[in-house]
Amino acid sequence: MNRLISILCILFLALAVRLLFLSYGGVTIDSDEAIVGLMARHLVEGRDWPIFYYGQHYMGSLEPSLVALIFRFFGESEWTLKIVPLIFSLIFVYQVFLLGERLDGTRSGYIASILAAAPPVGFVEWSTKARGGFIELVVLGTGALLIAVSIYQQKRPKLGSLCLLAFVLGIAWWVNNQAIFYIVTIGLFLFVPLFSKLGLKFFLRDCLIASCFFFLGGAPFWYYNLVFYPRFETFKQLGGHAEFPNEVIEHFSGFFTEALPILLGSRRFWSKNDLFQYSSLFGFIVAAITLIAFLAYLFQQKSLDKKGSLIVLLFMAVTPLIFAFSSFGWLTSAPRYLLPLYSVWFVCVAISSNLKLFSLKLGSLLLVAIFGLSLCSNYLGGISIPGQPYVVNGERVSKDHTELNQWLVSHNFSHIFTNYWIGYRVAFETGERVTFSIYSEPYTFRIPRYENIGEEYLEVAPFVLVPTQVDEVSEALDELFIPYELFTASNYVILVPTISTSLISPRGEETSSEIPFKVTNSSSRKEWLSKISDHNRASRWGSGVHQSPGMFLEGRFNSRNRVSIIEIDGGFWLSDSARHLSLQLVDGDNSCLVYEGSTLPLHNFYGPKVQFRLPWSNTSAEYGQGTGLRLEQQGKHPVLDWSVAEINVFSKN
Repeated sequence: MNRLISILCILFLALAVRLLFLSYGGVTIDSDEAIVGLMARHLVEGRDWPIFYYGQHYMGSLEPSLVALIFRFFGESEWTLKIVPLIFSLIFVYQVFLLGERLDGTRSGYIASILAAAPPVGFVEWSTKARGGFIELVVLGTGALLIAVSIYQQKRPKLGSLCLLAFVLGIAWWVNNQAIFYIVTIGLFLFVPLFSKLGLKFFLRDCLIASCFFFLGGAPFWYYNLVFYPRFETFKQLGGHAEFPNEVIEHFSGFFTEALPILLGSRRFWSKNDLFQYSSLFGFIVAAITLIAFLAYLFQQKSLDKKGSLIVLLFMAVTPLIFAFSSFGWLTSAPRYLLPLYSVWFVCVAISSNLKLFSLKLGSLLLVAIFGLSLCSNYLGGISIPGQPYVVNGERVSKDHTELNQWLVSHNFSHIFTNYWIGYRVAFETGERVTFSIYSEPYTFRIPRYENIGEEYLEVAPFVLVPTQVDEVSEALDELFIPYELFTASNYVILVPTISTSLISPRGEETSSEIPFKVTNSSSRKEWLSKISDHNRASRWGSGVHQSPGMFLEGRFNSRNRVSIIEIDGGFWLSDSARHLSLQLVDGDNSCLVYEGSTLPLHNFYGPKVQFRLPWSNTSAEYGQGTGLRLEQQGKHPVLDWSVAEINVFSKN
């Protein structure tokens, strides 16, 4: 009974720490979290179950699926979106207690779970963030560590335990490929004892059977990569690695100079500034003492083969190494990919503080130092609530969208052009009464359907901008002769275009029919030309080299046609649009210049599809006629290719 009451008190502490964080503003979501909410919303509506997080072929949909259950019973809100990660964070605290208890007794279990209940602010934040599976991965991984320790301590490892371990690791692999930290560690940890206790024959048999359960646990991952084209897309996206030795050394150095101080609580996420003078140095010293004490503990253990504490040291060694060699090892100032280290760090501190080599006073000081850093990272200078993502020029997304959402709905706007970090929040918070098309970087299309909706709202949908974006948009609209009005809400500027008289505009008021057209020649990569006419926006022709003057695309019509509209679609490669484009209709030796100039203002306004309308009339019948089309790129860019996904041509009916 005392044990149960103690555990419940620790869980209450963990809940209180996280609810305090949320109540002071931590409940405000960002667009990445809004994606989880939108996925859950779509599941409640009965749409197809997504295998992965929208817009990427990794990070499984376990969290959105669970959030959908919460939404079904409690409705959609920022608070209900946080329930699933909050529950998992409490499960993690209990897991840490069990791991500490199994490795070094009940006292270490209590200490480790208290540290996990009130961890550094970065972990508090990410244990309440519905970001696609980060806290869920830590829970699955810690559960796998518990099972691995149990197997290690068995006189003869049970096949059922091995299959359960493999199944949990399979689920973890689907949820987030950071599971590799746990898979490699557990593989190294169990290889020798399994081989020695089972013998070669049963070792191979049990490993083969367990591997089947690994694939079963990760079945959605393998199904997608085996069935959907292109095959093994996840591995193509995640298969990158750091360049050896320069990038590896840089990542490894960043782990110690940037990531570790944040994980210890000496700094906050995205910050290079210490919480207080020499707080990073203080954290390093405390961490070094902790590791030395833990090594001394391992050295003293005569029954180490029964305890299994070596897994803690293995995990803390393997994780930074894999991180340094990976392509995501650059992300050291916001080390969300290193959150799995918390699976063993609190246990390591608890065991080290209990070492008999230390006096009780010194062991207590170690705990006070570690716990003190966590408290400082959370509460020094007031409760630490992370800022919203940056949009551009140091300006952030507004914390409160209430005024903006009410303005858009009250003015009957159902679609806007805005930044990624603003748009998906607006879509979730309005229950998709307002959707959006992406304006400005990052050009990450999580829900392509929104971009298709946006094509119906060209020239009428408002722009929602941070103040420093207003000049660039207004200048682009002035260039296109599009008048507009300005409004403000939630610290944003809302730019509303009015009726356009521009040459370059979407088709709409008159009917049109598509003219058969085929691209026949290019300055490079001729073997890719067929991708421009395959009616698939996910494929493209790309120059293969950075943009430079003289690049061209040429095509022809099957017959002589009077061209009304030329549409150039950049697909999902908007950043690769031509910097300066010349567009000509060709009829034998004659040519008609349709457009010449920068296309960036056009793409900024229209998104991936830009349409050029030719102002011919019955009195100038020759003006729109042509048998061919030539696009010539006259701009420069030191890095980016020139890409075109589709070219469509229409005639007036």
